[in-house]
Amino acid sequence: MGKFIENNAKRSAKFFIVGGISFLISEGLLLLFILITGYSYIIEVEIMATASAVAVGFYLNEIWTASGQGWHGGGKTGFLLRLGKFELINLAGSAESVLLQLFLLFKFNISPLIGNLLGSIIAAPINYAVSMLLVWKINMLKQ
Repeated sequence: MGKFIENNAKRSAKFFIVGGISFLISEGLLLLFILITGYSYIIEVEIMATASAVAVGFYLNEIWTASGQGWHGGGKTGFLLRLGKFELINLAGSAESVLLQLFLLFKFNISPLIGNLLGSIIAAPINYAVSMLLVWKINMLKQ
């Protein structure tokens, strides 16, 4: 039981640090493009910022969080398959985040930057568990 807690504590801490980096990338891109275009292209900006942040997050998780654990095989094809799985898993969390951002913006005139923060906090634990199992094939219960 101690090894289970230790392994998951270290790995989840890394995953959430990477998530924080990805969040800052997303927030930075959102802010930059809102300053440039205003809210006229908000949906396109949301999609671009989210996809960019998720791709960076995948790469950092690949080389740091899950390094030496689980499955990293398959060469370039395996890498692209893991990236695709990670993007799909994060799509649900990202969709929730984007919908929350748009709702808060259009209903309450609250900045998408706040909605992005709230959505990221809600999605993070689910994305961690599903990503470890489906992307890197790390069964967190068998450690």
